[in-house]
Amino acid sequence: MLKESERTKDFYIKNYNSGRCLCGDYKPTGLSFCRDCFKSLPDEIKDGLKVEIEKEEYRFSWNKAYEHFINIGRVGID
Repeated sequence: MLKESERTKDFYIKNYNSGRCLCGDYKPTGLSFCRDCFKSLPDEIKDGLKVEIEKEEYRFSWNKAYEHFINIGRVGID
């Protein structure tokens, strides 16, 4: 996993279009995370992921989601 400072717009787009969630489970393309990961997020992070992917709010929320997944043990630190 790239460090937050190294993540470009292309990184977020590739993740969004991927068929795999960070946790390794299947996710439909066009979603940020699988259903179980998304459901585990606090509402304010979920809301931030609903904006256009090009917006800074999306990238901020994605990074907060990643931190949340590490904290609850859904993903490991690379």
